[in-house]
Amino acid sequence: MAEYSEEKSCAYCLYCFVSNNKENTLGGSHVFTVHGFDSWKRVCGKHCAFLTHIGSGPCSPHNNAVTSGHALMKQPCHIENVMAVRDKEKVERNRLRLKVSIAVVKWLAFQACAFRGHDERPQSKNQGNFLEMVKLLAEFNPEIAKVVLGNAPYGAKYTSHDIQNEILSIFASKIRKHIREEVGDYKYSILVDETCDASKREQMALVLRFADKGGILQERFFDLIHVANTRSLTLKNELSFVLSNNGFDIQNLREQGYDGASNMRGELNGLQALFLQECPYAYYVHCYAHRLQLALVDASKEVVPISQFFQKLIFIINTVDSSSKRHDELHLAQLVELENGISNASIETGQGANQIRSLKRPGDTRWGSHFGSVYSLMKMFGPVCSVIQDIAADGSIGSIRADADTSFGYLSSFEFIFILCLMKEIFEITELLGQALQKKSQDIVNVVRLVSSTKQCLQELRSDDGYQVFITTVVEFCLNHSIDIPDFEETYIMRGGRARRQPDQFTKEHYFRVEIFFSTLDTQLFELNRRFNDKVMDLLTISATLIPTNKFR
Repeated sequence: MAEYSEEKSCAYCLYCFVSNNKENTLGGSHVFTVHGFDSWKRVCGKHCAFLTHIGSGPCSPHNNAVTSGHALMKQPCHIENVMAVRDKEKVERNRLRLKVSIAVVKWLAFQACAFRGHDERPQSKNQGNFLEMVKLLAEFNPEIAKVVLGNAPYGAKYTSHDIQNEILSIFASKIRKHIREEVGDYKYSILVDETCDASKREQMALVLRFADKGGILQERFFDLIHVANTRSLTLKNELSFVLSNNGFDIQNLREQGYDGASNMRGELNGLQALFLQECPYAYYVHCYAHRLQLALVDASKEVVPISQFFQKLIFIINTVDSSSKRHDELHLAQLVELENGISNASIETGQGANQIRSLKRPGDTRWGSHFGSVYSLMKMFGPVCSVIQDIAADGSIGSIRADADTSFGYLSSFEFIFILCLMKEIFEITELLGQALQKKSQDIVNVVRLVSSTKQCLQELRSDDGYQVFITTVVEFCLNHSIDIPDFEETYIMRGGRARRQPDQFTKEHYFRVEIFFSTLDTQLFELNRRFNDKVMDLLTISATLIPTNKFR
């Protein structure tokens, strides 16, 4: 392609001028690139200067310049375009890799599963839920397999702990934003409790309780806040910061729900008092389910035999059900008892009846679990005694035999059976109230009725008629399991050096009736009356009038 310059009256080769950067005189390249061609008499014939410049071979300087010029004019082949394409592919790979990490974090968080494994090294057989889930997705999707884990760049795997935490924090922020939009400008309540986590860090959980736009009561876990200490002022500052940082107006706070600790319920410097100073309508309410639990705990601690009973109960459960071997022996003993009962027609059969059970361990923080422990032991009393006797007769390990012998001594004691039956009766009465108080949506009128009926049932059990029915049940249980029944008219000798201070004619009947039965029920009734007093019941009754039961016609 020739170009003509009118100013110099010369011709130039465009391709050579643009592409040829070598000092090459073959074919007159300097003429067609630097000086310009003006020898017009040489353009005719077979020795034409233009043909000589072009050359006869494909690799002549001119043809090479033409090739380079065509490449230059092809925009997709330019280096910046090639790099742009490669950058776009890199971005798409990074996005796919990040989407996989986000999807895995979302699924694990929704299912409340642990993210990390004990050993996350590449040679580990189990690298934890997060990495194993990424492997599973890669196994079923070749496109994902090309970009994750070993096929990902070293600095852009998007699987580190920091990346996981950052994704989680983003999800948490979006959820808190959604909850804030749910609450809107309506009134709300806060439920707060603090505890130590596994790393001994004090954590404060915040739950919001509100009515949504449809008037339906909602509870949303909002945040978990690390606090340096549990002083009321520290808790107040942290809660105020979280609420204000998320756009909540303290003046819309209408209820505070805490436990009964002094730093929470203190009338002068407690957390509830500090909030009341800012918002006089933020009334404090102590959880009624927690009140019932505290009543049961205090009643068990006040009466020494009851407190000792639960220590013995835990010891028996640990002895019988601490290994898989003993667990299997307990199941086998239940099968034998069921076969004997069916053959003797002493138990009824039917679909779903006579299931194999396991002993339930009582929990430290949930007193309702003690009812499951007491009930399961009574239902499995025969098999438990059988397993303990077998362990005591086994000559393999002396310490285990000693524990079994001690456990059997507890189970064959009339006092232990007496308290076992007593706690079963009390728990059966209070369990219905405990379950009702823990329901998310509960009719306040029904709660008032259940509290009153619980007190009434305990009072009826404490009566003389109630005791006679109860002691008959205890004696029948002892006879069915070959447990010695003491002579109630004999003198009872108190332990622990108290025998010198006991009154004359202190009989065993007096000990079981007054010192255990009446004392336990009196303590239970006292705690219930103190924690569910008339003031509390009146407040619940008045609150019930705010619930619309009938529509206006």
